[in-house]
Formats: sequence, C-alpha cells, structure tokens
Amino acid sequence: MKCKTKNCRNISAPDRTVCHTCKNLIYRYGVTTPERRKLLKEQNNSCGLCKNKIKFTGDTDQSGACLDHCHSTGKVRGILCGTCNTWLGYYENKKIDPGTLRDYIGGEG
Repeated sequence: MKCKTKNCRNISAPDRTVCHTCKNLIYRYGVTTPERRKLLKEQNNSCGLCKNKIKFTGDTDQSGACLDHCHSTGKVRGILCGTCNTWLGYYENKKIDPGTLRDYIGGEG
C-alpha cells in the first residue's frame, strides 16, 4: 500500500496509512519524507557542513544523508552527511568549547 503522505513514494504496511519512515520523521522531527527530500534538494544534494554530495540511503557514512536537528530544541537545521552529523552531535553533547578545539587543532602536531 502506498504511503498516504503527500508526494511520498514509499510503501506502507497494509494496516498503516503512512510508511515507517514518514511516521518516524513526523514523530521525531515534525517533517515528512518529501519534506526531507526537499531540504536536501535545497542544499544542492550536499552536506550542510562539508559540502560533499549525499543522498538518503540509510547509511551513516560520508555519503549517507542525515536530518540534523538541535538536541536542545529539536528544531531541524538541515541535512548533513553521516560523518558530520556524528561529529556535530558529539561536539554538542560533550559541550566542547570552540576556543579549546581551535587551540588544539591549531597547535603544533
């Protein structure tokens, strides 16, 4: 059965009206699969940070696209590759000071 979300091409389970992906995205971030695709298209199919070309594959590697959101507010910020999304999440969750990071990577290795 086709997902009932407008412009979604996914298939849903026979006893469901929306596909698993849309249900999860709506519950967690308030967006649908087509809205997620539109965000990526608006970013030229590129990661919002490193600018590498990405697509929604389900992978969390450099080529896999992830919906990025603020961990405090839940607000969607854009689309990142899996690598940048993991890095940014770690950066935010550990509350790493940008000055400390700048000093560390700017020093002699």
